[in-house]
Amino acid sequence: MATIVYGRRMGLVAAVGVLTALLGAEAAAQDVRQVRPRQQEQESVTQPSPFLELVLLPDPVPFPLRVPVSASQSPRPEQAAPAEMGQPPLPVPVADPVPPPQQARPAPKSQTAEQTPRSERTRLVERTVPPEEATLQVTSFDTADAFPPPNPSISTKDHPAVGAWFGQAIQICPAGVAPSACNQGTPAYTLFMTPTLFSDGLFVADDTAALGGPPDGPHTTAFGSWVPTSPTEFTADYLFMTIPYPYVANALAGLRARWVAKVIDANTIVGWVNGYLMPKVPITWRPLLEDEYPTIPAEGLVFATSPNGFVKDPATCRTPGCPVLVLKFTVKRIIR
Repeated sequence: MATIVYGRRMGLVAAVGVLTALLGAEAAAQDVRQVRPRQQEQESVTQPSPFLELVLLPDPVPFPLRVPVSASQSPRPEQAAPAEMGQPPLPVPVADPVPPPQQARPAPKSQTAEQTPRSERTRLVERTVPPEEATLQVTSFDTADAFPPPNPSISTKDHPAVGAWFGQAIQICPAGVAPSACNQGTPAYTLFMTPTLFSDGLFVADDTAALGGPPDGPHTTAFGSWVPTSPTEFTADYLFMTIPYPYVANALAGLRARWVAKVIDANTIVGWVNGYLMPKVPITWRPLLEDEYPTIPAEGLVFATSPNGFVKDPATCRTPGCPVLVLKFTVKRIIR
């Protein structure tokens, strides 16, 4: 009987112990549920990704067909995490053998000639150029003789005038004027010359006046250009420099000349020459600024300006702008 009572007592104690244990476990579970959200919140603040340490391992497991990428193209930890967890990796950019075309950067704006500030010295020099320089002419007169226009359909290289020539030119005196006073009171002018007409339109010539003294020489070699006006005819414009007469120190003079000529056979050319006296040009030196270039004096601009007419009879043109020389010439081809 005593044994039965003792067994019941022990069973009751055990049941109480089990109940107590269950109640303690439930309380502990509630405490865990209340504490764990706060712990998770703290952990989320301090550790943005549970796999951060896997990404920072010294030797990460390479992706299939992984290629080196620059630091700017390296995947972020949150992109690398799915691959470490066994999920399909995100696509990794593969370097192209040829870099893709890049959009051209706009060129830095540079100051144009109009935007670039120029010194007052440069502007003052430019003001010395006459505004009418583009239309400045050596002569302006009306005559019955016209200067033939060029014929662009005919090439200079195929023209029979191309070659080296030697011949003579003689001045034409006005009717009633003695040869001794032909050229403004001076004797009639005659010379020998060696013109060369190049296939590209270049004209170069020398004459015996270059060997003499004033008023006809010495002078430089003549340079200019020529153009066809027909299959056998052509015109030429050229100039040379000489010493002023009467002599003026530190000054330049010159003559601008024009041809109207015709090839009469394979080895002969005949034609006319007009010579226009150029004004005296002062030769002076002055310092130049870094962005400044020499300005041709107004008197020298006519050296590079073609006359506007042509004269075959000196009696038809007596104004100051008319040619000072009217000559006729014959040249023969220099044959090898």
